[in-house]
Amino acid sequence: MATKSSIHIKPCNIASSEAHNRRTAEYMRNIGESRIYVVPELSTDNEQWINPDFGTPELRTHYDNIKQMVKEKTGRAMQEKERERKGKNGKILKVAGCSPIREGVLLIRPHP
Repeated sequence: MATKSSIHIKPCNIASSEAHNRRTAEYMRNIGESRIYVVPELSTDNEQWINPDFGTPELRTHYDNIKQMVKEKTGRAMQEKERERKGKNGKILKVAGCSPIREGVLLIRPHP
């Protein structure tokens, strides 16, 4: 039995996420030696799950479908860019743009 040690969910960078998750040779070449943090002894335990209802696993396709659905349902474009607004106290606040696709990493530590 395993124990959850941590989970981190964040907006997915659809441009590089697939290459990062698959550790393609081109991706590894482009990120440089200093940013490689792969632990070879633990890599054999890595697992990946993709919802079978997605059909194609390409993130760009899903993102475009979501964008089109938002336009159809609301009549407005999806708010993708971060914007700034002034709060009641006069401070400038940053409002995050829409990030409909998120990814998470769940680190699991086996029981001793």
